[in-house]
Amino acid sequence: MPRQEAFQAAVNAGAKPLQSVGKRTDYLVLGATDPRKVGETGLSSKHRKALDLAAEGFPVEIIDEDQFVCLLLE
Repeated sequence: MPRQEAFQAAVNAGAKPLQSVGKRTDYLVLGATDPRKVGETGLSSKHRKALDLAAEGFPVEIIDEDQFVCLLLE
């Protein structure tokens, strides 16, 4: 699903999608990543930030596109 389409689907479902990951983030939806852009770790900066926040005790869930679609259907 293209990012803009996912943003619109989230808005239509009543969510407030953001471009960044922060302490108030509930979900980070991971799509396909380009290994040339994410480096050796294979993690994007948003993914790393979400993992750090989760480790600090913030309730951010990291989900994939299939899980995102399931949430939209609930």
